[in-house]
Order: sequence, then structure tokens, then C-alpha cells
Amino acid sequence: MTTFRQIRESLGILEGKLVPSKKEAQPGDWWETAGGNFVGMKKRKKGEKENPTQGYENEKKAQTYAAGGDPDKEDD
Repeated sequence: MTTFRQIRESLGILEGKLVPSKKEAQPGDWWETAGGNFVGMKKRKKGEKENPTQGYENEKKAQTYAAGGDPDKEDD
């Protein structure tokens, strides 16, 4: 049986959350590093080996990146 999350992901709708670390992260999630920065994880595109991640000083930018949006449009 397909879960609601699987259906949303198949449609490209990622429901992310703040997680404790990269180890627990799934596409759409973000976490805070020991240095105080935030990292977002997007769903990988076809042909990519891993889900891409990007670090930001701003939590909202990491959250936007993880959701597949443009973090540069977020205010600092």
C-alpha cells in the first residue's frame, strides 16, 4: 500500500521537517550543524547518486532549499 508521503513525493511535493542530524534526514528535511549553520536536503534528480545538500546561515533558506524553492529569494 502506498503511503501519503510517497504519493506527495512522487508528485514532487516534499513535506520537510527539522531533524537532529543528516543521519535522520530525508529529502525535504533540514538540520542544524555543530557550527550553528543549517543544511537542507533536496530530493535527488534522475542520474544523481545522492540527495543534494546545501548549507546556509539562515534556517529559512535551508528549509526553502530542501523544499525545492529558491533560497536566494528569502530575506536574511
